[in-house]
Parts: sequence; structure tokens; C-alpha cells
Amino acid sequence: MADVFIFEVEDIDSDWWMSEVAVLAESRQDAYQHLRDAGLHKKQIQNDGRPVRIEPVSAWDILDNNQASVMRRQGDHHGWGAWEHVPEGVSLDWRISGTARRAHPQR
Repeated sequence: MADVFIFEVEDIDSDWWMSEVAVLAESRQDAYQHLRDAGLHKKQIQNDGRPVRIEPVSAWDILDNNQASVMRRQGDHHGWGAWEHVPEGVSLDWRISGTARRAHPQR
């Protein structure tokens, strides 16, 4: 059964320069590869490439059963933002400001 793997990553568009990303995968290695396929670089993934948490998918009603889906929450001045889907085709490369950013009307 798949679990939700949560990784801490560098993110130039986050106020803290850090975000958490979550993916649905069968194993840690599958989750890591999914993030690499989504544009994350090896050096960008903190904790030596290991997830900071692994949670059961039943705790994630916002995450659909699509294993191609990536969720992100960015650190801001008020703490962690809400979890949001990263649109398909949006690079999570921390060196590309603006491309990784979601539309935030308040920013």
C-alpha cells in the first residue's frame, strides 16, 4: 500500500527558502525518484534525501490517489502555508524563481 512521503527541500520562492513536498509512493526510493522526475535536484532535498515524515494516505484527504501528484507547502512569515497541488509541468528547481511559485494574490 502506498504512503505519503514528505521531504524538506530548498525553495527560492519560500520566505524561509524551505518548503515541504509530499508524494504518494510505494517506497522511499520511489518517492525520491518521483521528486527527481519533478525537477528537484539531489542537493536541494534536505535530510540526505530521506523523507522527514512518512504518513498513511488515509490522513491525507487533500491528496488524490494519483501517484503523479506532488503537494507543496511553503514556509512563510506566519509559519507553514497550506498544502497545495503543484501543477503538472511546473518545475520545483530551487534556482528558478517564479517558475516554482504558485499564484498568491497576497504577494
